[in-house]
Amino acid sequence: MGSILYDFLAESIFFHEKSMANNFKNESASRIEEEMDKYSNYTDRFAKEIIEDVNKETSLLKIYNSTNKRYLDTITQTALFLDQYIIHDPISEFLFRIEYSWGSPDSKSVLADACRFMKHITPMVAANFVKPVPWEIVYRDTNGRFSTDDKYECEVDIPADLFTWLRTKVEVRGGKLTTSGTYDYVPLASVRDPNRIEIRFDDHALTGVKYTFNFKPSPSSEIQIPPKGNTPEEARAHYMALFYYDKDDYQLWLNQAIDRAINNYATHAYRATKISSFVNANPMVTASTMGTLFSLVAEPADPIVDFTTKRMLEVNIPFFKNIDIDKLMAVRLHEANTFTTFRIELERQFKELRTITDEQQRKLKVENIMHEIGVVQVDKINRKFDHLKKQTYFNIAVGLGGLSLSIPTGGVSLIGTTIAAIKGLKDYRDHMDKVKENPSYFLWKILR
Repeated sequence: MGSILYDFLAESIFFHEKSMANNFKNESASRIEEEMDKYSNYTDRFAKEIIEDVNKETSLLKIYNSTNKRYLDTITQTALFLDQYIIHDPISEFLFRIEYSWGSPDSKSVLADACRFMKHITPMVAANFVKPVPWEIVYRDTNGRFSTDDKYECEVDIPADLFTWLRTKVEVRGGKLTTSGTYDYVPLASVRDPNRIEIRFDDHALTGVKYTFNFKPSPSSEIQIPPKGNTPEEARAHYMALFYYDKDDYQLWLNQAIDRAINNYATHAYRATKISSFVNANPMVTASTMGTLFSLVAEPADPIVDFTTKRMLEVNIPFFKNIDIDKLMAVRLHEANTFTTFRIELERQFKELRTITDEQQRKLKVENIMHEIGVVQVDKINRKFDHLKKQTYFNIAVGLGGLSLSIPTGGVSLIGTTIAAIKGLKDYRDHMDKVKENPSYFLWKILR
């Protein structure tokens, strides 16, 4: 199967097709809880083997996704370049989350989504490309025992210059009350002293950390309270009259919220770096701020491999949408030489982009490269292949026709026919060998 986890899941209700299809509606809370306990015990029993299985792949071309985001397109695209993609097992996440109640349809639906994702990536797991790792395993101490200390979650002492640099990367947005009673988060300057803020970096996986400032009830009963009104501005004026706040306290809270967000952001980088080292992989990075932060706290990766991997994570490949995962994995396994040829070419072309500092220009060139090797060259191979088929059939037909006219003897005609057929097939194979020299032949095999 390619994963010890799937030996359990294959026989579990978590992979039962009907149960997943109806979001475990017919499964009782106690039944799901019991299965979770079994899964936890199973991963605990095979923790050492699971990590050993991941670490068997010694290639530099392996990454660890330190986020909990499950983007199938991203995983699929990286299969064009990487040897291994390590993710958190999303099912084991529920062992740590106390907010889920298995009597709730919403909780069951979230679990079903995670199970469907794991089921969908089965071909990638079977091909040893994707490696799901349960959360609890990375929290074990050096003796393999489950660790409840702050080995990975503790706040780190961030160097002052790094902290100052991260402050320049912070975007604070204020919550603006809407007519429906919800909040839109807009640039801080456009809303006065909001009691709800959202702090963002440029990493979408970690964006949107929200904080709330608790205003105190107004001490004076003589304050004129304006009516609530019908607009968000009137509603806010009414609300603000009911409460008061000290400007210094508010500014202190704002600064503390920013500092807290920075510390959490940096802690994520340190934690991801430690876990990446644990599974002998490079942490997955898409955002420039987190990428720079990783480069400061982690061991340096091979620069060309790192650059190419980042470009593969960033680029959108339209022709790769809805790709047949089984076929992709089969071609990787059985056409190893063509996969290597394609990967070398991709690395060569991306290497030439390292001197481009303008992000938009670099993104455009990456898209052009992918269009060339994935559309133009694949179309060229298609036309070449069609020409070869026609030419081969023609050559065989001519050979057979000539032999039938020049050699009337039945036995000799049979031998001649065989020779002509063999020659035609040999010509075809010779031409196909030349076609295979095109690095895009790997994509052609997948997309045809």
